[in-house]
Amino acid sequence: MWRVAAPRCASPRASPVPATPTPSPPGDTLLLYTDGLIETPTASLDEGRHRLLTASARQRGSHLSDLLGSLQRGLSDNRDDIALIAFRADPPG
Repeated sequence: MWRVAAPRCASPRASPVPATPTPSPPGDTLLLYTDGLIETPTASLDEGRHRLLTASARQRGSHLSDLLGSLQRGLSDNRDDIALIAFRADPPG
């Protein structure tokens, strides 16, 4: 897995984040999401991230479409737009 250099907060003047190679074992899932998934008026972003980690750990090994649907139904309060993208490198064979 690679972390790609990208501007912080999408600011044209921000310094890029350095790219760092990070190996990922086969079967691991990369989940990209917007703050609308985890942000609520009554909870902090840290609490939302914790809910996301807990919910995704319960779904470990499920099909990606099932994972995404479950996270959207279980975490989103439908007050904000959300985007979810998941990628999994399957084990060889």
